[in-house]
Amino acid sequence: MTNFYVFLASDMKHYMVGIEHPDWNITDTGSYGVFEARVLGLSYAQSLEYIRDNFNGILKGRQGYTHVYFKNKSDADKLSSFLNNRLSLILNK
Repeated sequence: MTNFYVFLASDMKHYMVGIEHPDWNITDTGSYGVFEARVLGLSYAQSLEYIRDNFNGILKGRQGYTHVYFKNKSDADKLSSFLNNRLSLILNK
């Protein structure tokens, strides 16, 4: 099952990675990025830097949580796949 997926951001120019799972109460708003950080085994700040540096993420945000955007869908797809693989390893231990 795919938990992380790619979607077109509200600006209709960039892509983002979201998460969904039928048994979890997780939505695409708020602090779901912290969940990504935990899947990566990093702090939230470290995960933002990691995604920026390794997946060409663009960091945006002035208040609240910073969000990661991608110009290229292929970069977002790579992150989504990577996160799904990591989550699979965690859940199947």
